Amino acid sequence: MFSVVKEYDVSIFVHCNGVMHVDDSLVRDRSYDHYNINSYYSGFIDETGKRVESAAEFAMECGNLEMITVFFHSQEELDECSSRILKMGDYKVVSSCAFNIEIFYEKSGKGASLRALAELLGIPIEETIAVGDSTNDKPMLDAAGLSLATENAFPELKASSDAVICHFNDHVAEYILNHYIK
Repeated sequence: MFSVVKEYDVSIFVHCNGVMHVDDSLVRDRSYDHYNINSYYSGFIDETGKRVESAAEFAMECGNLEMITVFFHSQEELDECSSRILKMGDYKVVSSCAFNIEIFYEKSGKGASLRALAELLGIPIEETIAVGDSTNDKPMLDAAGLSLATENAFPELKASSDAVICHFNDHVAEYILNHYIK
Protein backbone atom coordinates (compact mmCIF):
# COMPACT_ATOMS: atom_id res chain seq x y z
CA MET A 1 0.00 0.00 0.00
CA PHE A 2 2.84 2.41 0.82
CA SER A 3 4.50 1.69 -2.49
CA VAL A 4 1.34 2.89 -4.25
CA VAL A 5 0.90 6.00 -2.08
CA LYS A 6 4.51 7.07 -2.48
CA GLU A 7 4.11 7.27 -6.28
CA TYR A 8 2.10 10.47 -5.82
CA ASP A 9 2.85 14.02 -4.65
CA VAL A 10 1.54 13.52 -1.11
CA SER A 11 2.06 14.27 2.53
CA ILE A 12 1.63 11.23 4.78
CA PHE A 13 0.62 11.21 8.44
CA VAL A 14 1.01 7.96 10.36
CA HIS A 15 -1.23 7.19 13.32
CA CYS A 16 0.55 4.77 15.65
CA ASN A 17 -0.22 4.00 19.31
CA GLY A 18 -2.66 6.90 19.50
CA VAL A 19 -0.17 9.49 18.20
CA MET A 20 -0.06 11.18 14.80
CA HIS A 21 3.44 11.26 13.30
CA VAL A 22 4.21 13.80 10.56
CA ASP A 23 7.19 14.50 8.33
CA ASP A 24 9.35 17.16 9.96
CA SER A 25 9.90 18.79 6.56
CA LEU A 26 6.14 19.40 6.14
CA VAL A 27 5.96 21.34 9.39
CA ARG A 28 9.32 23.07 8.98
CA ASP A 29 8.64 24.17 5.38
CA ARG A 30 4.96 24.94 6.10
CA SER A 31 3.90 23.12 2.90
CA TYR A 32 0.27 23.06 3.97
CA ASP A 33 -1.04 25.01 0.97
CA HIS A 34 0.75 22.74 -1.51
CA TYR A 35 -1.01 19.68 -0.06
CA ASN A 36 -4.34 21.48 0.43
CA ILE A 37 -4.19 21.00 4.20
CA ASN A 38 -6.91 23.16 5.72
CA SER A 39 -6.54 25.33 8.82
CA TYR A 40 -8.18 22.70 11.06
CA TYR A 41 -5.61 20.05 10.11
CA SER A 42 -2.65 22.44 10.10
CA GLY A 43 -3.55 23.50 13.63
CA PHE A 44 -3.93 19.87 14.65
CA ILE A 45 -0.52 19.07 13.13
CA ASP A 46 1.15 22.00 14.87
CA GLU A 47 -0.42 21.19 18.25
CA THR A 48 -0.32 17.40 18.40
CA GLY A 49 1.78 16.00 15.54
CA LYS A 50 4.97 14.27 16.54
CA ARG A 51 7.68 15.10 14.02
CA VAL A 52 9.67 12.30 12.43
CA GLU A 53 12.16 12.36 9.57
CA SER A 54 9.94 10.21 7.34
CA ALA A 55 6.40 9.23 8.31
CA ALA A 56 6.35 6.48 5.65
CA GLU A 57 9.57 4.92 7.00
CA PHE A 58 8.31 5.32 10.57
CA ALA A 59 5.16 3.37 9.61
CA MET A 60 7.27 0.37 8.61
CA GLU A 61 8.77 0.29 12.12
CA CYS A 62 5.59 1.06 14.05
CA GLY A 63 4.33 -1.92 15.99
CA ASN A 64 0.74 -0.72 16.13
CA LEU A 65 -0.13 1.10 12.91
CA GLU A 66 -3.71 2.30 13.23
CA MET A 67 -4.23 4.41 10.13
CA ILE A 68 -2.47 6.65 7.67
CA THR A 69 -3.80 9.99 6.50
CA VAL A 70 -2.66 11.17 3.09
CA PHE A 71 -3.04 14.68 1.70
CA PHE A 72 -2.73 15.15 -2.04
CA HIS A 73 -1.69 18.02 -4.25
CA SER A 74 -4.32 17.14 -6.86
CA GLN A 75 -7.79 15.61 -6.84
CA GLU A 76 -6.94 13.45 -9.88
CA GLU A 77 -4.06 11.79 -8.02
CA LEU A 78 -6.25 11.28 -4.96
CA ASP A 79 -8.93 9.55 -7.03
CA GLU A 80 -6.44 7.34 -8.87
CA CYS A 81 -4.56 6.37 -5.69
CA SER A 82 -7.79 5.61 -3.81
CA SER A 83 -9.00 3.37 -6.61
CA ARG A 84 -5.71 1.46 -6.71
CA ILE A 85 -5.67 0.90 -2.95
CA LEU A 86 -9.28 -0.28 -2.88
CA LYS A 87 -8.53 -2.78 -5.66
CA MET A 88 -5.85 -4.30 -3.42
CA GLY A 89 -8.53 -5.43 -0.97
CA ASP A 90 -7.73 -5.52 2.75
CA TYR A 91 -8.04 -1.71 3.08
CA LYS A 92 -10.75 0.86 3.60
CA VAL A 93 -10.33 4.33 2.14
CA VAL A 94 -12.38 7.20 3.55
CA SER A 95 -12.06 10.97 3.63
CA SER A 96 -12.47 13.57 6.33
CA CYS A 97 -11.98 16.64 4.11
CA ALA A 98 -11.09 17.69 0.58
CA PHE A 99 -7.80 16.39 -0.84
CA ASN A 100 -7.30 13.75 1.84
CA ILE A 101 -7.86 10.07 2.36
CA GLU A 102 -7.56 7.92 5.44
CA ILE A 103 -6.44 4.35 4.91
CA PHE A 104 -6.83 1.55 7.41
CA TYR A 105 -7.26 -2.19 7.47
CA GLU A 106 -10.70 -3.31 6.39
CA LYS A 107 -11.47 -4.88 9.77
CA SER A 108 -10.64 -1.74 11.73
CA GLY A 109 -11.93 1.81 11.80
CA LYS A 110 -14.56 3.74 13.68
CA GLY A 111 -17.36 1.22 13.18
CA ALA A 112 -15.29 -1.68 14.47
CA SER A 113 -14.07 0.49 17.35
CA LEU A 114 -17.61 1.41 18.38
CA ARG A 115 -18.68 -2.26 18.31
CA ALA A 116 -15.62 -3.28 20.36
CA LEU A 117 -16.20 -0.50 22.91
CA ALA A 118 -19.87 -1.38 23.28
CA GLU A 119 -18.97 -5.03 23.81
CA LEU A 120 -16.24 -4.14 26.33
CA LEU A 121 -18.69 -1.99 28.30
CA GLY A 122 -21.52 -4.52 28.00
CA ILE A 123 -23.75 -2.11 26.11
CA PRO A 124 -25.93 -3.49 23.31
CA ILE A 125 -24.89 -1.83 20.03
CA GLU A 126 -28.54 -0.86 19.54
CA GLU A 127 -28.21 1.45 22.56
CA THR A 128 -25.25 3.41 21.20
CA ILE A 129 -25.28 6.85 19.63
CA ALA A 130 -22.74 8.05 17.09
CA VAL A 131 -22.39 11.52 15.65
CA GLY A 132 -20.31 12.56 12.66
CA ASP A 133 -19.71 15.06 9.92
CA SER A 134 -17.34 13.42 7.44
CA THR A 135 -17.41 10.30 5.30
CA ASN A 136 -14.79 8.74 7.57
CA ASP A 137 -17.56 8.63 10.22
CA LYS A 138 -19.96 6.55 8.08
CA PRO A 139 -18.85 3.09 9.33
CA MET A 140 -19.36 4.27 12.92
CA LEU A 141 -22.76 5.75 12.13
CA ASP A 142 -23.78 2.55 10.32
CA ALA A 143 -22.82 0.50 13.39
CA ALA A 144 -24.59 2.69 15.96
CA GLY A 145 -28.10 2.21 17.21
CA LEU A 146 -28.77 5.91 16.55
CA SER A 147 -26.78 7.77 13.91
CA LEU A 148 -26.66 11.56 13.97
CA ALA A 149 -25.09 13.81 11.37
CA THR A 150 -24.19 17.38 12.20
CA GLU A 151 -25.63 20.28 10.20
CA ASN A 152 -22.25 20.80 8.49
CA ALA A 153 -21.91 17.12 7.51
CA PHE A 154 -21.29 15.85 4.00
CA PRO A 155 -24.64 15.48 2.15
CA GLU A 156 -24.28 11.69 1.78
CA LEU A 157 -23.74 11.36 5.52
CA LYS A 158 -26.85 13.42 6.26
CA ALA A 159 -28.88 11.27 3.87
CA SER A 160 -27.85 8.00 5.53
CA SER A 161 -28.18 9.15 9.17
CA ASP A 162 -31.22 8.81 11.41
CA ALA A 163 -31.28 12.57 12.03
CA VAL A 164 -29.42 15.81 11.36
CA ILE A 165 -28.64 17.89 14.43
CA CYS A 166 -26.88 21.18 15.15
CA HIS A 167 -23.59 22.38 13.62
CA PHE A 168 -20.51 20.72 15.12
CA ASN A 169 -19.49 24.05 16.69
CA ASP A 170 -22.81 24.37 18.54
CA HIS A 171 -22.31 22.18 21.62
CA VAL A 172 -23.10 18.81 20.07
CA ALA A 173 -22.81 16.88 23.34
CA GLU A 174 -25.21 19.26 25.09
CA TYR A 175 -27.61 19.01 22.15
CA ILE A 176 -27.56 15.20 22.29
CA LEU A 177 -28.05 15.19 26.07
CA ASN A 178 -31.01 17.57 25.80
CA HIS A 179 -32.71 15.89 22.82
CA TYR A 180 -31.82 12.18 22.95
CA ILE A 181 -30.79 11.11 26.45
CA LYS A 182 -33.60 10.58 28.90
